[in-house]
Amino acid sequence: MVNTQQVITWDPSYFGSPGQQVKLKLFQGCRFHSWISGPTDNDGNFLWRVPCDLEAGDDYQIQIYSVSDFSLMDFSDADFTILQPTCLVWPEWGVEWVAGSQETILWEPDCFGSSEERVKLKLFKNCRFHSWISGPTPNDGEFLWRVPCETEPGSSYRIQIYAESDFSLMDFSDGDLAIVSPACLATPNGGEEWMVNTQQVITWDPVYFGSPAQQVKLKLFKGCRFHSWISGPTNNDGTFWWRVPCDLEAGDDYRIQIYSASDFSFQDFSDGDFTVLQPTCLTVPDGGEQWVIGSRPRISWNPVCFGDQDDFVKLKLFQGCGFYGWISGSTPNDGTFDWTVPGNVAPSWDYRVQIYSVSDFSIMDFSDGDFGILAGK
Repeated sequence: MVNTQQVITWDPSYFGSPGQQVKLKLFQGCRFHSWISGPTDNDGNFLWRVPCDLEAGDDYQIQIYSVSDFSLMDFSDADFTILQPTCLVWPEWGVEWVAGSQETILWEPDCFGSSEERVKLKLFKNCRFHSWISGPTPNDGEFLWRVPCETEPGSSYRIQIYAESDFSLMDFSDGDLAIVSPACLATPNGGEEWMVNTQQVITWDPVYFGSPAQQVKLKLFKGCRFHSWISGPTNNDGTFWWRVPCDLEAGDDYRIQIYSASDFSFQDFSDGDFTVLQPTCLTVPDGGEQWVIGSRPRISWNPVCFGDQDDFVKLKLFQGCGFYGWISGSTPNDGTFDWTVPGNVAPSWDYRVQIYSVSDFSIMDFSDGDFGILAGK
């Protein structure tokens, strides 16, 4: 069995005096495989720890020869068998793990020494070191690993385990395992279209960010850059209701990041971009209109921009980007307001209207362009 100590014995008289030295080689299928020992005393025995990574097979032989006279040599009379236990028991080939999940790595402790020994675990991808799974951990045959949520999906991962005190005592997974992308952040995850000032639910799987008692934070990114906070610490209950800000710029390159407030390494992004739509909140006047003093034009807007129909809005008149006067105090958010243009308004072509929510001043809009107020006839 690999990783066991076996005694190789021979008749010293055949290879000279006990003061001579011999060398030992391992052959497999009649071909040199590896050295068992360099020069060692010709005392008739050699204690060999069968390497843990030696391939299982029933066609091994050992060669011994004198260091001082190569003609004095011998082979095993027949083949012997090497047995390969599954040192690293789990994961095995074909296993699929979800990033962010907790998985159990299992191994045979006897492969790596006594129970007082410690082992280390590494993650490899495409046969190259990827990252550490653990520093020294007890050689008790089991390690509970939370697969990092940000681990890149792939089907060519393997795990390496080795003894801290003897790096030669090591093993790899027998085959590749797959790590797949979780739905850590489930919504939005790409392709959604959200209108500003609407309430949208952000959802995630709480298990990836700890217990329900933990908290998470949410950020908005645009074009791969941080844009603004969605929330400070909020309960890790899997949902967060977000009112999309009314002044959020329209775009199709938004993503959301979620991460654990207690451990920043547990985090996820939307897998793809989602779109924020910006309606024309203030529809009239929106630039180019001509309103005559004393007339009664209708100002109109999209009520969804400013909350529910039970909410109220206020309207202001601006001239040249400066406040000019009130159009209305609180008025129902029903989408229209009929305004009588006062006689004391100076005729000009640089007027705009501002509308905003009475309950939330940040929800507001201006005319997109200037309109004119003309003197009456």
